[in-house]
Amino acid sequence: MADEEGRFGPDQRQSKFVGRSVDGTVHLDDVRWGFVEGGGSDAEGNTPIFLDAYVNPDDVRDVYMVIEPFEPEWLMAHAFLYFEMPLRDCHDRHDEGWVLSVEAHTLKGVRFDAIRGMGRKFPIIYQMGSWRDSIMRRCRILGHHLFCCKLALTPEQKRKLVSKALSEAVKDRHGEYFNTLSDSCFSNALRLLNEVLPSHQRVPEWIVPRVLHHLSASLPTYGDVELYGRGLLADQPVHVVQPDRTRFPRKQKTRGPLWRVLRRLSEQSAMHPLMRLLGGAAGAVCGARVGRGPLAWVGGVVGGYLGQNLGRTISNVVFVRSRVVLEPCEKWLDQDAVVT
Repeated sequence: MADEEGRFGPDQRQSKFVGRSVDGTVHLDDVRWGFVEGGGSDAEGNTPIFLDAYVNPDDVRDVYMVIEPFEPEWLMAHAFLYFEMPLRDCHDRHDEGWVLSVEAHTLKGVRFDAIRGMGRKFPIIYQMGSWRDSIMRRCRILGHHLFCCKLALTPEQKRKLVSKALSEAVKDRHGEYFNTLSDSCFSNALRLLNEVLPSHQRVPEWIVPRVLHHLSASLPTYGDVELYGRGLLADQPVHVVQPDRTRFPRKQKTRGPLWRVLRRLSEQSAMHPLMRLLGGAAGAVCGARVGRGPLAWVGGVVGGYLGQNLGRTISNVVFVRSRVVLEPCEKWLDQDAVVT
């Protein structure tokens, strides 16, 4: 087993269940708490630190779906669950919470490739780490943004989701493989979320079971918009954690004139119905032109339906993305917070 583990990169490791105390506190080992920085721009050159961790599901405050775009950002992103709750290690150091990130388990020196990830090329791993570990790796080392989407869950749903996530984090995944579309970071996070949701709020996973997968459950790039459309986002703006401002000054997001225009538009109560109306009208016209003759009315109906859905999606994008709050990653990475 040690030889098997030694084939993989040093920054990924399956967490292990150690025990549970009388009050329900779960003790885990091999949880990633940060990195000893070596100046590299990826995992290479930065040594991960794995320690044990203690967490009690009853202490959960909030749960977030976090979207991490990477190039090309209009298409590609990673997603993971963040549980805001007390977390401590064996040295009695504390963190704001912990993260469960479903990832492709890569061999040493091998980078993940989304196309190759559609086949059985990469084993799957449920990587557990502290919240500051994620900030350090993703914002400080990789220079990525994190879109933190607070979920609208009841206290009982949050506790159930924490317990389920902890159980999944320590399962033996031998023989299971990551798949970019059907067994991805986002689809597995949604699978966990769906287990605590009523049927009318669940994000559908399959169009044809085990054959055709819903893109909305595969690609997390617009996951925040999908969650908003299903009423799963809490009534607060999405918080965007910026990359390290010293290392990545050109990657800092700003609020320009276009953002202000879209923000004003999103504040209008008529925006959503107007966008659906315009989309439906445009779709009906285009559909009628495509389906000329006796089929024009069929094309108009289909085009109107598709256009209305497109208009609704665009209005949701404008609403969610124009109301984000920008936060510096340094907020979490103070001297006491970074494990070195």
